[in-house]
Amino acid sequence: QSFMTELVKYIGPDCDVPAGDIGVGAREIGYMFGQYKRIRNEFTGVLTGKGLNYGGSLARK
Repeated sequence: QSFMTELVKYIGPDCDVPAGDIGVGAREIGYMFGQYKRIRNEFTGVLTGKGLNYGGSLARK
């Protein structure tokens, strides 16, 4: 949560869109997504690699 609280200043749908990588899967992205949503109260196009329940894409599986 602390990581995303700081990262939120530098990311967004028109700025930088983080994605998962080795060791960072849908679960970790989901945690980050939840914190981003709590802070900004919106979530469109901000993280890739989310699970389907969180607006993820089948194309990323």
